[in-house]
Amino acid sequence: MTGLLEQKPECARSISVLLRPSSRSTRTDIARQLKQKGLQIVYADLATETVEDLSVLFAKFNTIICCTGFVGGPGTQRKITSAVLKAGVDRYVPWQFGVDYDVVGRGSGQPVFDEQSDVRDMLRCQSATRWIIVSTGIFTSFRFGGSSRCHSSRTRQLG
Repeated sequence: MTGLLEQKPECARSISVLLRPSSRSTRTDIARQLKQKGLQIVYADLATETVEDLSVLFAKFNTIICCTGFVGGPGTQRKITSAVLKAGVDRYVPWQFGVDYDVVGRGSGQPVFDEQSDVRDMLRCQSATRWIIVSTGIFTSFRFGGSSRCHSSRTRQLG
C-alpha cells in the first residue's frame, strides 16, 4: 500500500483495503493507521463469504489486487478469482507474487501450487477482465533480520 501512496499520494481516497472484521485491537490499530493515510476500509472475511457475496463487494471496484498469500487456506484463491470474474472487475492482479506456477507445473507436492495454476487457467479462459501475473521467482513468508553478515549467511544456506 505504501508503494501506491508514494507514487500518487493524491489518489489515497480512491484506494480501498479489505480487512477481516474483528474487534481485536491490532486490527483496529491497523484500520486507524490506514484511515489516517486517507485509505478506505472495506470489511469482509474471505474464508466465510460466498463467491456471490464477494462478487457484489468487488463489483464496486475497477481494479482488485490480491495480497492474501497462503493464509486463506485451500480454495481461497479460486474463490477470490471466481468472485472477481463474476463481478466483472476491469483489472485483476491475483496473488501470485512468488513462484512462476507455469514453470513449476502441476503435481509439485504443494496443492496450493496447483490451485494457483487453476487461477491462471480461469483467467486465460475469459476475456472480460484484464489481468497481470507478477512472478518474482521466489516467495517467502518471512523476512531476514539482523546484520548484513547474517543476511549473507542465511541466503547461502537457502540457496
